[in-house]
Amino acid sequence: MGIASVDRFVGAPERLHPEMLLPGVKSVIVIAVRILKAVQIPQRRLIENYPYQLFGYGWLSSVKLNKLAWETARLLEDKGHLALPFPPAFAKHSRIASQWPRLPSLH
Repeated sequence: MGIASVDRFVGAPERLHPEMLLPGVKSVIVIAVRILKAVQIPQRRLIENYPYQLFGYGWLSSVKLNKLAWETARLLEDKGHLALPFPPAFAKHSRIASQWPRLPSLH
């Protein structure tokens, strides 16, 4: 987990700036989880993709990261702050996704 000041986004394209989604935002929290090395081996060897799809991408981004984002936002809101959980798969499902430049995958 990391926290960055919204000032780090100075110069970012307007449509990618956190202010677009939450006016007045001051900080951005980033959450990451590690993909187990053994989960990557069958895919890298072009033997089997399912473990990676489930535990390297699907479960981590669809379930685990969303739950962590929601729990973090809920904790912050319980403390009196506005917090917008931002799904890791947002670009795939967003109405504004087609406006975004193609970003490299981190998976």
